[in-house]
Amino acid sequence: LVCICICVRMHTTTKCASARQQHSLEWKAQLYAGDVLGVYWGEFLTARQYILRHEGVPKATCTWEEQLFIEERNERLSELSEGIPMGGYNNSGTYCVALPLTRGDTPHDLPSHIDAEDPNFSSWSRYINHADTDNILHYYDKTRMNACNIVMRIGPPGSCLVYFVTKRDIAEGEEIHFDYGPRHPCSLMSF
Repeated sequence: LVCICICVRMHTTTKCASARQQHSLEWKAQLYAGDVLGVYWGEFLTARQYILRHEGVPKATCTWEEQLFIEERNERLSELSEGIPMGGYNNSGTYCVALPLTRGDTPHDLPSHIDAEDPNFSSWSRYINHADTDNILHYYDKTRMNACNIVMRIGPPGSCLVYFVTKRDIAEGEEIHFDYGPRHPCSLMSF
């Protein structure tokens, strides 16, 4: 049994003018190193569902149920007026987190990813923006800061638990960021 105490803190979501950054999260209270911020949740996908949704499978190779799965998802996303995923239907799994499987698991039956692309089926944490783990030059006052101030943790294999922990103290009003990883499109861009 894993017990995790979730720190519930008030946060604000703001829209940004930048085309690549639609939302940001700023905390309204001081956070301390080691605080657990919250859980990353969304739809649980099996490996096959992930491939159907994000890697594009020819329709002729899909079962009727799989075609229905894709059509329902596309219809649901087309009805969104707020929180539309970057890239729309073709977001390439941008909002997915891969889950570890335990030895002996059959991947086609168990959740292999958490997909937070739909704001109606996910938490506020889908709006956390990317930052590299390296220090960056602060835009306004030109001081060095560690922009990646939280880290994603994944529970033991089979638990489907994904949560965020602060890496350092975070001041009231500071935006929170984590590193999406080396294969994420934000990590591959140069700004």
